[in-house]
Amino acid sequence: KLRVQITTARILRKLTPYAVDGQADLHEAILVYLNQELLDRLGSHPVLLRETAAEVGAYSPSLTQKAIETLGIELATDEQAEAFGRVLAEARSGPEIFGFMRNKDLQKRLMATNYGPDVVREWAAQILTTNTVHAIGEFAIINPPDSEFLRALQTYFRAGKETMLNELGEVYQAMDRPEDALRHYQQALPVMREVGDREGEARTLANLASVLWTLDQVQEALQLNEEALLIWRELGDLKGEAEALSSIGSNFDLLDRPQEALRSYQAALDAWRSVPDRGREARTLVQIGSAYAALDRHREALPPYNEALSIYRDLEDAAGEAHALDMMGSNYRALERPSDALSSYNSALALWRELQDADGEARTLDKIGMVHETLGQPQEALQTYEAALSIYRSSGDRLGEALTLDNVGWLYRKEGRPALALEVYKVALPLWREMGDRSNEALVLLHMGDTLATEEPEEALNHYDQALSIWREVGDRRWEGATLEGMG
Repeated sequence: KLRVQITTARILRKLTPYAVDGQADLHEAILVYLNQELLDRLGSHPVLLRETAAEVGAYSPSLTQKAIETLGIELATDEQAEAFGRVLAEARSGPEIFGFMRNKDLQKRLMATNYGPDVVREWAAQILTTNTVHAIGEFAIINPPDSEFLRALQTYFRAGKETMLNELGEVYQAMDRPEDALRHYQQALPVMREVGDREGEARTLANLASVLWTLDQVQEALQLNEEALLIWRELGDLKGEAEALSSIGSNFDLLDRPQEALRSYQAALDAWRSVPDRGREARTLVQIGSAYAALDRHREALPPYNEALSIYRDLEDAAGEAHALDMMGSNYRALERPSDALSSYNSALALWRELQDADGEARTLDKIGMVHETLGQPQEALQTYEAALSIYRSSGDRLGEALTLDNVGWLYRKEGRPALALEVYKVALPLWREMGDRSNEALVLLHMGDTLATEEPEEALNHYDQALSIWREVGDRRWEGATLEGMG
C-alpha cells in the first residue's frame, strides 16, 4: 500500500508548479501538504524510506530535515555528508537542486567534502540541459558572482532567454507577486517577437493580460487578449483561441459591457466544444448565464445554468456543481422565485459542506439569509447570517464579515430595531475603513444616518455629512444624490 502511495506522490509531484526564491514557497507548501503524512508513515519502514530518500531530501528543505531525523543521519562527518550528497547528485531536474540549495547547512557540509565540487559541476550541467529556471534567485543569493552555478545560469540565460523570462513570470504570478511577474513578461515579449516565436508571443500576451487584470488595468488586459486571439487564430490553435475568448469575455464583464461579454462567451463555448473540454464548456455556460443575468434576461439564463449543472454532475465535479447551483439560486431570486432559490442554495450548501469549503459555505449562507428575509422569516434569516459571520471570523475574511454585518443591520432596521442596527453598523464601519473601501464606508454611514434620522436628527446629519464627503471624493453622483435626499 505504501508503494502505491509513493507512486501516487511521484505523479502528483510532477504535476506541481515550481516556486522561486522568498518566503511564499508554493512548491514546498503543496508538496508538504501532499506528502508529510506519507513521510511519517515511511518512518516505520526504513527500507522504503531509504529507497525514496533522494526524492524526500530533494524537493523540500523541511522534508529533507524530517528524512534526516527519521533515518538517523546527523551529517556529523564528511563521509555521511558525502553519502547524502551522492544521493542528491543523482537528481536529474531542477527541484532537487533547488531543495538542496535552500538548505544552507547541508550545502555547507557537502561543499566541505572532497565530493562537493563534483556535485557542483554535475548540477551546473543539468541546469543547462533541463530548462531549470526557478532557482536563479536562490543561487544568486547563496553563491558568489564567479561561482560555477551562476556562470552556468548565465549561459542558460543567453541560450533560452525568452523561455526563462516567461516561466519566471508564471512562477511570480503563482506566488501572488504581480509586479515581478509583469516585469518578466514585459521583458519576454520583445524577445519572443525578435525570434519570431508566435506561439510564445501569444502566450506572453495572455500572461501579461492576466497580470494586468489582477492590477485592475482591465482595458489594457482586453487589448492584449485581443492581440493574442488574432495570433491563436493565425496559428489555428483552437485551445488558445478558446482561452483568449474566455478571457475577453471576463474583461468585458469587469468593464460592465455584458452584451459584448455574452458574444465572447458564446464564441468561446463553440471553441471549447470543438477542443473538446467538458469542464471549460460547463464553466463557460455558467458565464453565459451570468451575462444574461447582467442584461436582466434572467429567464434566458436558466438553460445554460441547467446545462452546466448537468455537465458538472457527469464529471463528478462537486465544486463546479455547487457554483452552478449558487448562480441558479441568485437567478431565481431575481425572478422572484424565492422557494426555488432556497432549494438551489440549500443544495449548494450541502456540497460546500461536503467539500469542506468554508468560504463557499459562508457565501451561500449569506444568500440563504436574504431569501429568508424575502419570505418574511426574519428569525431564520438572522440565524443564517450569524452562521455565516462565525465562518468569516474564523477564517479572517474581513470582507465577508463586513458584507454580512451590513445585511444584519438592514434586517434589524426592517424589523424596527434601530438600536441593534446601529450596534451592527458600528462594528462594520471600522472594517470597511481598515480595508480602505471608501464606497462601502460611505454606504454604512448613510445607513447609520437613515437609522438615526427619526430619533436623533443632529447625529444623523453628522453621518450624512461624512457620507456625502466620501461620495464627492470618489465621484459617485448617484449616491451623492441619495445622501442629499436623506439630509433633506
